[in-house]
Amino acid sequence: MPSSYRNTLLLTLGLLALLVGSAARGDEPSGLIRFRSYGTESGLENPGMLWLQQDGDGFVWGGAVDAVYRFDGKRFERFGLEAGLPSVSVNDATVDAQGRLLLATQGGVVRWDGGRFVAVPMNGVPAQVWRIRLDSSKRMLAGTEQGLFIETEPGRFHLVPGWPGGVVTALWVDASGTLQVVSRSSLLSLDKRGRWQVREVPGPGSPLSTLVRDGQGRLWLSGEGRLVMQPRDGAPFEDRSQLLKGAVAAGRRLRVGSRGQLLIPTYRGILEVEGERAGFLRLGLSEQAARMQDVLDDREGSLWIASLGVHRSLGRGLWTLHDASSGLPSSFIWGLTRGPDGTMWVGTDAGLASGTSGAWVPVPGLRGYSLKAVRVDGEGAVWAAGSPAGLHRYEPWSGKLKTFGEAQGYPARSTAGLVWESDGTLWAAGGGGLLRGVRAGEEWSFELVLPPSRNAPFMGLTRDGAGRLWAAGDGLYVREGGVFRRLGAADGLRDDRVRYLVARRDGRVCVSYTEPIGLSCFSYQEGRLSGLVHLDRNKGLHSGVVYHLGEDASGRLWVGTGAGVDVLQGDELLEHFGAAGGAPGDDCSGNSFLADADGTVWVGTSTGLGRFESNRYTGPAAPPRVVLMDLTLGTHAWAQPPAERLEAWHDEATLEVQFADLGIVDETQVVHEARLVGLDDWHVAHGRSARYSVLPPGHYRLEVHARNGQGPWGPVAGLSLVVHPPWWAAWWARALGVLVLGGAVAGVVRWRGLALRRRNTELERVVAARTVELEQARERVIQAEKLSAMGQLLARLSHEINNPLTAIHNNLPPVREYFEQLADVLRMCRELLAGHPEDAQLVERLWKEWDVDFLLQDTPEALEAMRYATERIRSIQADLRAFLRGERPRLEPDDLNQTVQETVELLRRSLPQSARVEVRYGAVPRFAFHKGQLGQVLLNLLRNSLDAMGNEGEVRVSTAVRDDMVEVTVADDGPGIPLELRAKIFEPFFSTKDVGKGSGLGLAICRQIVAENHGGTLELDASVPRGACFRVRLPLTQAEQEASAA
Repeated sequence: MPSSYRNTLLLTLGLLALLVGSAARGDEPSGLIRFRSYGTESGLENPGMLWLQQDGDGFVWGGAVDAVYRFDGKRFERFGLEAGLPSVSVNDATVDAQGRLLLATQGGVVRWDGGRFVAVPMNGVPAQVWRIRLDSSKRMLAGTEQGLFIETEPGRFHLVPGWPGGVVTALWVDASGTLQVVSRSSLLSLDKRGRWQVREVPGPGSPLSTLVRDGQGRLWLSGEGRLVMQPRDGAPFEDRSQLLKGAVAAGRRLRVGSRGQLLIPTYRGILEVEGERAGFLRLGLSEQAARMQDVLDDREGSLWIASLGVHRSLGRGLWTLHDASSGLPSSFIWGLTRGPDGTMWVGTDAGLASGTSGAWVPVPGLRGYSLKAVRVDGEGAVWAAGSPAGLHRYEPWSGKLKTFGEAQGYPARSTAGLVWESDGTLWAAGGGGLLRGVRAGEEWSFELVLPPSRNAPFMGLTRDGAGRLWAAGDGLYVREGGVFRRLGAADGLRDDRVRYLVARRDGRVCVSYTEPIGLSCFSYQEGRLSGLVHLDRNKGLHSGVVYHLGEDASGRLWVGTGAGVDVLQGDELLEHFGAAGGAPGDDCSGNSFLADADGTVWVGTSTGLGRFESNRYTGPAAPPRVVLMDLTLGTHAWAQPPAERLEAWHDEATLEVQFADLGIVDETQVVHEARLVGLDDWHVAHGRSARYSVLPPGHYRLEVHARNGQGPWGPVAGLSLVVHPPWWAAWWARALGVLVLGGAVAGVVRWRGLALRRRNTELERVVAARTVELEQARERVIQAEKLSAMGQLLARLSHEINNPLTAIHNNLPPVREYFEQLADVLRMCRELLAGHPEDAQLVERLWKEWDVDFLLQDTPEALEAMRYATERIRSIQADLRAFLRGERPRLEPDDLNQTVQETVELLRRSLPQSARVEVRYGAVPRFAFHKGQLGQVLLNLLRNSLDAMGNEGEVRVSTAVRDDMVEVTVADDGPGIPLELRAKIFEPFFSTKDVGKGSGLGLAICRQIVAENHGGTLELDASVPRGACFRVRLPLTQAEQEASAA
């Protein structure tokens, strides 16, 4: 582009921006209004709704062909002919002086009295009432085919003085008190002086049937297909029927919205006329629901529509939605910006689009690109980047598109943020690090300034009011004086990895983190952070994961999360907006935020782009007002609480109350609390009801309040009640009870004396029994002290034995080695002497006399037995130390048969000649046990058997597996154990041996080893007819599990 042309273009754009100013803002197409729909699942038995009306309390009423329905904050309650309606055909609806619903039906006029509809006396009205209103003095006006009648006293009506004549088809009372009446095609006005003025409304078409005055003071009259406007009183009428062209059923009803705009329901949708602008609202409703019968803009700003069902707008009229159905390339929104000419540019997951008054216009060359960062330079060119890799420059005036990739020096594979410096330098942040782009003539060059990090890519990028550049990645980087400084947890941040950020107008900077820990706001000066404030879920945020941060024109902080948008005033949560509250979605997109100078806020989500009308925002929605209704106390019921307190007797003291919510904006966020003063404190009330069963006598007050989400609690609704006590709690009953009680006490005292004597006798018997038990306990204590002393003695003994035992154990290997060497020398000498017969004979004789062959064979076996014995002693010492420390031995898989064999072989060397040990090995798999301890148990059982047999006889040892249990049996031919001693053999210090030959601890310790350390059993088999038989049973499966767990 030539420089002269560029300068001219910049000057033109600057002048255009000055001339257009804020008017250039908001030149985007109309957004979609989202609704919550109510049908049969919400209580509407007939979804074909015809009209809507809000009463003085705030209840929204709707009429269908079968009944009248009332919305209680969650669902609709039906009132039909059984509720007092003379007819379900309603000609007109309004509210009376007390704010109660007032209906003119084809069967008469009725009003709601809190529980049902009651007839309103219409004495003096000769015909059916078609229209009904209240004048400025709250007197009822009734329009009929015979004229207009006014209530002169309760229930009595007269024709309005000076009535010009004609049928009444529409009524309107201005705030000034002026009465406007439509009679077919005439407008009749009654001023404050009581004079009627009649004006014919020109133009063809159907008779006029509706009349309203909008917020600009214009009077609107309509009939089906016909719309007329009078700009001011006395001015000529203007035909605006062209606005209704093509809309079926348009003109049957007119409504005035909360902003004073005119709302016209049609079968095509809702036509909105505000000032000189007119157009159909974009409604997020199905085609069937678009056949509008009536529309109501309630006091909370929600738009209600009567069609096929009832529909309530979300977001209090503050939010509209733009998505793929609006013309955007995708509903997944990313980068947002606005150019100097006011054009808004939106980066989506499928391309780039610009906003015009009629539609969103996609940029053809960028279809399919996910554009996470979009910015406009000083020339008006649009720069966009994201993924696939590349930085795109688009000229709206020429349609030229240029892409910078690796070949053009732009190496970033993905880009999340773009920022322009005042000198034309472009900064780009993303997975490739922080890049700087510099223009030289018509060419651009890019350099890597901050390299990427594996811990966190660069996501956030912004400039503050002082001109400093801030970048968020694996730390928070600030550039001042041409140098970057890194800030992190050591400087006061909650984490080193930061994600998104915003520089606020008050000089503070707010950053979010990669971890779900919320955000931090701070001031910065000379490399130091001050005034740090951390905000997270504990401080009111609805999620700790923050996807974008932004500030609107009023200085409010907008925090986009995966659970909606939180709006903060200062450091406090002001309001939360989610999908159910009108926001475009709950899942906010990264860096997808734009705040216009006129206060409009744009928020991008994965389901659409939301526009928030900040200029209409007056603060958080007021908390819901709770209304108590459908009250039951015992057998009595009320539709609403009576003015006086409730009273009930003790046998009818069950209280149940239903409550409705008025002024709600999102029923899914409403939380209730209830309490019954005099019984309990505030607690969450589920299901919009409270129930208290069988209340005790006393004075109570039921209180209920509600709030929106985490907002403030609303006003308390309550009622008082008294529960009277039963007759036996009266004063005379109490006095009689005292007398009866006195006589009873005297009788009890006498009976008690006799009982005490019997009790003393029983106590003497119990004391004697307890004395015996104490003696037994004393004996057990003595035994425990013996065990303790024995433990201390064993500990000292183990320590004293350890040194000589170590010496023996350590010397056995070299002794065996020496002996083997000597044996080899003897054999060599014997072989060498074979050549000297005379010496060989002498050596051979000595060899046989000394039985050297036996010595050579038996000595290694003896040494091996000694080594095994020392190993056993060391194992026993280790077990003893573990036992004294309270440790449990480690069980390891091993061969039980091998342990039995080694133990028996150890004993064989000391067996008497007349004693023998027979072993029968069964098929026992390897399992987990403590080899040393189990060998100790077997050795103890074998020695007991040998001692019992008197060193002669046979001991039989066998192993087997029975019922998933490993069984080791040790049986002998001894005299056995007498029947009277069998119950005591496992007790500590009990022994059948002579004094000095046994401690009485062997079997007790063996049972402890088997039971506590192995989870098995050691029992005496009493079924054996001769000798003693002990069975050790170990759980095979349990042992394996414990071994694996260890």
